[in-house]
Amino acid sequence: MRNESGQILTELAIFSPIFMLVIIATVGLAQAGQKQALVARAAAAAARVAVVAPEAAPAEALAVLQTADPTIDEADIDTSVEPLEAGKLPFSRPARVTVTYKYKALSGFGWRPTFTLREAFVTDRYDNAIIFEVPL
Repeated sequence: MRNESGQILTELAIFSPIFMLVIIATVGLAQAGQKQALVARAAAAAARVAVVAPEAAPAEALAVLQTADPTIDEADIDTSVEPLEAGKLPFSRPARVTVTYKYKALSGFGWRPTFTLREAFVTDRYDNAIIFEVPL
């Protein structure tokens, strides 16, 4: 019989850093997915506002993002409203609303990646409702 007194401790010392790295990466990607959903919601809200008042769309996107997560910095958000060619309806004002958020993930092991999360909606005014949307 061999002496196996330190085998479990050695296996734990080898496996622990790998396990922690997997857990940190999973949490970071889950948070990035949650932020992407938040950016999509902000783009939809900004598109609804852009149909009526295009100049107010960036403020609406920022308000939606900061209401959901007060730690979001205004400098990390970019919202653009691009008018498109007029639609077939006489009261149509189509526009493309794009919301971009530079998300800084969890810092782990001295490395802090930045993800650029972007969502775009193309809107057309018909009874103040979005009738057509295109994710980027």
